[in-house]
Amino acid sequence: MTKQVGKVFGVTLLAVSCVGLAAGCGKKESVEMDTKSLAQELQDSGIFEGTLKEADASTASYMVAAAKDTNVELYMGEDGSKSDEILILTGKDSSSTEENKSAAETHLKDITSSFEDYIPEEAAKAENAVLVDQDKYVVLCISDDSDTAKQIIEKYLNGEGKQAKADTDSKKKTNSSDGTSADVEDKTSDSGSDSGETDKTPEPDYDKIESNDSVKKYGGVAAVGNQGFEIYNYHENAAKNYASLVTKAADKLKGVSTVYDLIPPTSVGITFPDNLKDKISSSDQAEALDKIHGFMGASVKSVDLYDNLMKHRTEYIYFRTDHHWTALGAYYAYEQFCNEKGIKPNALADYKTVEYSGFLGSFYKDTKNSKALGNTPDTIKAYLPKGKASLDVTAQDGQKYTWDVIHDVSDYGASLKYSTFIAGDNPMTVIKNSDITDGSSCVVVKESFGNAFIPFLVDHYQTIYVIDYRYWNGDVASFAKEKKAGDVIFINNISMTRSDFLIGKLAKVIK
Repeated sequence: MTKQVGKVFGVTLLAVSCVGLAAGCGKKESVEMDTKSLAQELQDSGIFEGTLKEADASTASYMVAAAKDTNVELYMGEDGSKSDEILILTGKDSSSTEENKSAAETHLKDITSSFEDYIPEEAAKAENAVLVDQDKYVVLCISDDSDTAKQIIEKYLNGEGKQAKADTDSKKKTNSSDGTSADVEDKTSDSGSDSGETDKTPEPDYDKIESNDSVKKYGGVAAVGNQGFEIYNYHENAAKNYASLVTKAADKLKGVSTVYDLIPPTSVGITFPDNLKDKISSSDQAEALDKIHGFMGASVKSVDLYDNLMKHRTEYIYFRTDHHWTALGAYYAYEQFCNEKGIKPNALADYKTVEYSGFLGSFYKDTKNSKALGNTPDTIKAYLPKGKASLDVTAQDGQKYTWDVIHDVSDYGASLKYSTFIAGDNPMTVIKNSDITDGSSCVVVKESFGNAFIPFLVDHYQTIYVIDYRYWNGDVASFAKEKKAGDVIFINNISMTRSDFLIGKLAKVIK
């Protein structure tokens, strides 16, 4: 499972240099680097676990909110399971270096946050990244050997590596004067953040939630009693980029598949105590969702989940020690999806259930193992599909195996029990219901919030293809056409829609 970005935390960098480097670093004036050679030498040095591939211009622009007129070169692993990366930002001149350095730091925080809850060792690697800036250049490198990376980068910045050719490549990925790149409608930037907004008091027809506990803050996470919440700040440009990608996929699938988009709110927007909202700075998720839905094109069917979740806000619809929703919360989203699709949802009473106690999720870690959270672990209640279903997984290492839609995690560690749902996060998962023979199928494009939602779909399709866009390589539209999928469902929690890094990952599979 993976936590979506948005937390505020410190990243310990091996090297952060001021513009121009310190005098002792041997700075040489007006160095023109051959950035391609720098990237190649870093790769040839053996400091990465696998081969890095240069991202295309659109993906790089979504992922990194660089300054205008900046050449963005981004090299990443192809399967998404490693944080290894090279990022080289070349500004028009040194006037953009501070902005580009800030963009690189934000990008690094996104990477670290996206890995920390499901591959901690990759997050630790990112925390020891090298980030160096000089003149018009900003270079970020995440690898297994930061010392070697730093030496190679500084060699080039000091004019001792292969220098750039006089004839500049006319095909550089450069942000234009209006802040966009080719094929990118809206450039993601932190300038679109409305971080000062606070969640408004719910409408009178929603039940009130109040607490006598104080708010304790842990960076981007707040705790009230025995419950954690992730602070959410709306970023309009990122939201527009997310909507444009979903719309792009839907436009390509006109006449082939119906495209639905579901954006689950997070707990801070639904179950945070009303009387304490002035103690945190978190954007209004109802307003944010209205805006994001408004950015979607006419070819997308947006499924509004907010109202139904608010109607059930006093129920156990979000975990207290983890950022995910519970299966009950996912069920209320499933109800809304069925309403939009025009089919009848199964009643809760019709499902057989299993429970797994002792779950301590991401908020327990984020709150530094808070006693209040640790003494009251969550219980995971899962609803078993009614039909006879099989699940085949292609894991991140390429291995294939058969698993359960709802797996017994009784013996799993306290932090791993959410993986009861569809075997956790994998590039490709195929679920077949042998009780349905009508040839119906759908493609679900998701991050980890989708895991608890997908089991409810099993009783409505013969085949479900689950794509976790963070690790899968392919094109969603082409795949849906090949599989003759009647529906394509995007499900990404609202925190994802403010992440340049994850939106860039999504851009890689919408071509």
